[in-house]
Amino acid sequence: AKNWKDLVSGEPFKREDIITIQDPHHLEARIIGNFAHLKKQDDKNKKKNKKKQADTSAAAGINSTSASGSATQRVLAKLEAQRAAKKQSEGKTKNSGQLSSSSSSSSSSSSSSSEDGNGKKKNKKKDVARSRYTSGMTAASFTSTALTPQVVNERVELTPEQIRDQWYRHMKADRQGEKGYVRLKTSLGDLNLMLHCDLAPRTCHNFL
Repeated sequence: AKNWKDLVSGEPFKREDIITIQDPHHLEARIIGNFAHLKKQDDKNKKKNKKKQADTSAAAGINSTSASGSATQRVLAKLEAQRAAKKQSEGKTKNSGQLSSSSSSSSSSSSSSSEDGNGKKKNKKKDVARSRYTSGMTAASFTSTALTPQVVNERVELTPEQIRDQWYRHMKADRQGEKGYVRLKTSLGDLNLMLHCDLAPRTCHNFL
């Protein structure tokens, strides 16, 4: 965070100021109809259409007789009232659906993060052996538009084979002179074997 400054002007910035140009997991940002300049153009067109409708209705009211004009105005007012009531009812149903979905999601999240009687969280990360090298996903997500943006470097989790290799190197370097012993019981008697675990730990492990 101490190096978060503009390379040209030196002005500091925060994480909220970073703009993700292409995020594959947020496709709604690519919808052309949501762009600001298109929305402004739509608003201008709507205002022009309303003005034209108002002008035409005024001209029609002047040319028509008073009786017929009042009758059409009553019909139009009734239709507008019906449309407004329909839109209002649709908005209420949408809001109720959103509230129910948000309440269900909050209840599920609260249940998932619930604690047991001892006050310890149930979902707890297991301690796993990790390498001293990172996965490189932060740099990969910065340069690739097909990966999820990541801002935290995580070390690579070691496989069982890599963990065994570490133990083998430890045996060769720090356990010099330590041997392993095996007793094989046969029909003709016991057979005692000495294994050179300090010299060939992998072979001894496979034998055991």
